[in-house]
Amino acid sequence: MLILERDGFVFVSWLLFPCSFLTGSLFNYISTTDQSYILYNIGLIYNKDGNLLKSLKYYHQALELNSKFPQALNNIAIIYHVQGTKSIERGDIELAKNKYERATSYWNKAIYLAPNSYIEAQNWLKYNRRYKPTGELRL
Repeated sequence: MLILERDGFVFVSWLLFPCSFLTGSLFNYISTTDQSYILYNIGLIYNKDGNLLKSLKYYHQALELNSKFPQALNNIAIIYHVQGTKSIERGDIELAKNKYERATSYWNKAIYLAPNSYIEAQNWLKYNRRYKPTGELRL
């Protein structure tokens, strides 16, 4: 399913909905799991466009509906990791530590839910002695 939000409209595959659909009563007729995937896919589009903040917004909304969504957890962790790396490049070590802690928490939960996935994240966590897969987010 392809989802795209532009100029006040959401394009879902071959259907066109006003953005108000995402908060309107029609959206409530879709299962919570499907709603979370719609929001996640919108996050993917913003991520691909380089709009990380808007992408994070949609990933978090997807998690509000489905807290056991490892793909969303992983993508959030990747964004926080990228932000941490950029913070180090700017010399902001405290912000980098914060972003890496957030990435650690999201990756550990994603790995807890999908233990055979996210091998690069597992390696990074193990190398940095942060590997503690748990079902809880520690923010």
